[in-house]
Amino acid sequence: MYLPGSAEDDQLRAIITSGCKLEESNYNLVLLDAGEQIAWTKLRDQLQPKVVLLFNVSPAQLGISALFRINEINNFDNVRWVPTISLDRLIQDKEFKSNLWNNALKPLFVNKIHGEIV
Repeated sequence: MYLPGSAEDDQLRAIITSGCKLEESNYNLVLLDAGEQIAWTKLRDQLQPKVVLLFNVSPAQLGISALFRINEINNFDNVRWVPTISLDRLIQDKEFKSNLWNNALKPLFVNKIHGEIV
């Protein structure tokens, strides 16, 4: 996990704001330690997301028994889910980062294949 205001935090926010074209008021960041769990139903009811990006967070940490395809758009509970590896590994692996962009983020946020997200 990383700390708010760290270099990793800046990189994540750059991906979200520049790549996904989201304003800070259009997204929420929820940080979980390795092994930490939080109920998806609680997050869903409180935040009402349309898209969930999982950076090195397993669905099981959210109490979800589902298998998601990594770096792809997955549909579950009327929400678009995009799981990927940790942010630091993603930044180091250009091919993996490119796959995330081309297979999930660009179609969702730029091409808007599922309509307007915000």
